[in-house]
Amino acid sequence: MPRPRHQKGSLQIRKQGCQRKYVALWRDALGQRQFKTIGLVSRMKKSAAEEELSRLVAPINERSIDPRVSDFV
Repeated sequence: MPRPRHQKGSLQIRKQGCQRKYVALWRDALGQRQFKTIGLVSRMKKSAAEEELSRLVAPINERSIDPRVSDFV
């Protein structure tokens, strides 16, 4: 059984049209890459964007719990 992995995700600034936006990238439970636009760089602080990213990744990290011996017995 592979050990559980925890992820931080990735916060990037990307240009969409004429605007620069914060973009969150992470992998879901199946390993597929997910992408979500969080907000405009001019209207949002980086710390707020990082908090939003951690909220997006939290459900995935909660599912990866360490296996116990009682699970197998």
